[in-house]
Amino acid sequence: MKEIKFRDLKLKETLLSAIDDLGYINPSQIQAEAIPLAIEGYDIIGQAQTGTGKTAAFGCSIINNIKRGKDISSIILTPTRELAIQIYEELNKLSKYDKLKVLPIYGGDSITRQIKELKRGGKKFKKANCGKHTLTNEQLRMKRLSFTSTNRCVTAICIY
Repeated sequence: MKEIKFRDLKLKETLLSAIDDLGYINPSQIQAEAIPLAIEGYDIIGQAQTGTGKTAAFGCSIINNIKRGKDISSIILTPTRELAIQIYEELNKLSKYDKLKVLPIYGGDSITRQIKELKRGGKKFKKANCGKHTLTNEQLRMKRLSFTSTNRCVTAICIY
């Protein structure tokens, strides 16, 4: 069986440079199977053990296909602040040559600072559903955004 390399997955050069910097050569099984499908625009559901590279599997696909514009391009919902921070750190490393803005948003930190960060680039936060909470531009303008712990979602990561 042929050994697959990240370069075989049709990722753009800036992303491959970041992957090289991280010392990754061969994708894990979840990465090798998910990245090509996600890049082609398929919805995927993947399951793999901890430490197998699931964040890079979906993160590489997002970064590879992102179209920069005025609005937020991707919103990733996570169940915990710790996971949001972990994903944020990994996506920052993977997107360093694309100069994307990755911003974790969660409760327990200054919402004013988080809103300011979102607005810094003139980005619009259209709408995100997080459990039974809906976040809109109006809430951002009025600073009426609150985060409460639910069983469904307490955090979001915005990429623009």
